[in-house]
Amino acid sequence: MELTHYGYSLKNIPRCSKDAYLKALITRTEDFLIRLRWKVFFFLLGPEPPDEEMKETYGFRSNKSPPVVNELVAFESDLYQLIASIKFRHAQSTFLDRLDSDAARIKSSTTALIPTDKTSQHYRIPIEEYQRLIESSITAEYRKAPAGTAEHIENKAASIATRLDLKGRMQRFETSQAFVLLKDHKPNFATNLPCRLINPAKSDVGRVSKKILEKLTAHLRTSSSVNQWRSTGEVIS
Repeated sequence: MELTHYGYSLKNIPRCSKDAYLKALITRTEDFLIRLRWKVFFFLLGPEPPDEEMKETYGFRSNKSPPVVNELVAFESDLYQLIASIKFRHAQSTFLDRLDSDAARIKSSTTALIPTDKTSQHYRIPIEEYQRLIESSITAEYRKAPAGTAEHIENKAASIATRLDLKGRMQRFETSQAFVLLKDHKPNFATNLPCRLINPAKSDVGRVSKKILEKLTAHLRTSSSVNQWRSTGEVIS
């Protein structure tokens, strides 16, 4: 195991290709125009009747395309023309050169680069050791489910989405690779390698449960005047 510290924030963005930059820029511009179209559309439509019940969407966005707004046609055309007129030049920067070399070295490395739980430090460990840490962390918190469990959960989530009229808004459950963070602040770290398991695979049904629970706790706080702390900042203050 080898401690690796780069001496700069890992949120710095290295150079990318022209095509990758334009693809990201166009994608973000399209997202912005979709939100802008909906905003202008409902603004021109006027306020909704006060007696009309609002549909509960639990924070999920609609996947419907917004209608064309005539008042935005000229603005959208100028915005896309602005993107088409972008010119690129090679940036001479020692720091960007350092980022490029570090990124290339990480990609070609034969060891796993593992971040820590509470600091910005990273450790290089053999891939076999990393696989062992992943397996031991998963088996400590989870057990192997019988065949068909994932399909059963997906069908149950689909029925919930249909009952709440969210079938066109909620996404199908997507699996993601779990990973670990090293707890280098724990005692005997060098010999035990304690880890924190991160499971990024989340179902949209959990988002619905969170919204329902937030409404219930807000009602309880109002009716009982309970001083409920909901964040670390509230506890400190």
